[in-house]
Amino acid sequence: MKAFALTAPKTFGWAEIPDEPAPGEGEVVVRPTACGVCASDVHYWEHGRISNQVIKEYPYVIGHEAAGVVVEIGPGVKNVKPGQRVAIEPGITCGECYCCRSGRENICPNVIFLGTPPVPGALRDTILTTWRNVEPIPDSVSFEDAALCEPFGVGIHAARLADVRKGETVVIFGAGSIGLSTAVAARCHGAERIIVAEPVAERRELAESMDFETIDIAGDPVEHIHELTDGGADTAFEAAGDVEAMRWATLAPRLGGKACIIGIPTDDTLKLDIHKIRRMELAIYNCRRSNRTLAAALGLLAGPGAVISKMCTHRFPVAEAARAFQMSADRADGLVKAMLQLDAPTATEKRCRSG
Repeated sequence: MKAFALTAPKTFGWAEIPDEPAPGEGEVVVRPTACGVCASDVHYWEHGRISNQVIKEYPYVIGHEAAGVVVEIGPGVKNVKPGQRVAIEPGITCGECYCCRSGRENICPNVIFLGTPPVPGALRDTILTTWRNVEPIPDSVSFEDAALCEPFGVGIHAARLADVRKGETVVIFGAGSIGLSTAVAARCHGAERIIVAEPVAERRELAESMDFETIDIAGDPVEHIHELTDGGADTAFEAAGDVEAMRWATLAPRLGGKACIIGIPTDDTLKLDIHKIRRMELAIYNCRRSNRTLAAALGLLAGPGAVISKMCTHRFPVAEAARAFQMSADRADGLVKAMLQLDAPTATEKRCRSG
């Protein structure tokens, strides 16, 4: 099949990769039509690795924030049919390990994850997955918003993990797609006050247009947050992938508060002020991807309370992926989320959307 793949670090090109087999029991073939550019994708594009997850052979296909159209289904598939628009959960878990059996599939050690070496990502003609990893897209939700369900799902999982409650004050470091997704999820959980700390003016403006309070990180953002909140936030989220922001996230909460680390830093180690955070009796959570949030994300998007479409600030045909990735890496032109458009839906698929 045809794919738009990395042929070397920072280099994209068209490539031929092996075709997927015909769908077996419980399997689904999807033709992707939209795919968001994630910060983790940018790590692979720029460095060829995230920690010990290394691209060992090129060409390699990246991308995992995808939505598309069902092409074919295998025996036993009942939740979707050919021609139906679907959002894709990128992680296929084993269902048998301790993590899966205890409801924590996102940390399954046997996961097969789109766009994580050696598994090819979404920038290709078709994707073979399981029925559990696709959800029908409601008529009111676009392909782009459905592709945003993956980062939105991370925000939902982070808010669940940190047990955001009604009336809480939340601070989020980073107004990228994960930070804004977390802000929207926190609002859906009932957080009363949500402060987004972000150095890029255009991103602060976007967060404000989504009705979030914002601050710059200039000076001492921790001191500023403590002043604004009379002693600290109930929960702080780090969604920038920056080691300094991770330190701030552990110091911004109130006594007895919570911190949740979501971002992926380039550095492998992090220094924390252990005496301060132990005296705070700070609860620290680490958020790994999302955890079976696809249906919940689509349900929220179909209602009035979760508007995330503004996060998609830039759109590119897949042939211009290199520009999309460079702008994402540089945070250029106020970019928050670049969306790659793989293909337009056929007339049949448009009719399927409208019923």
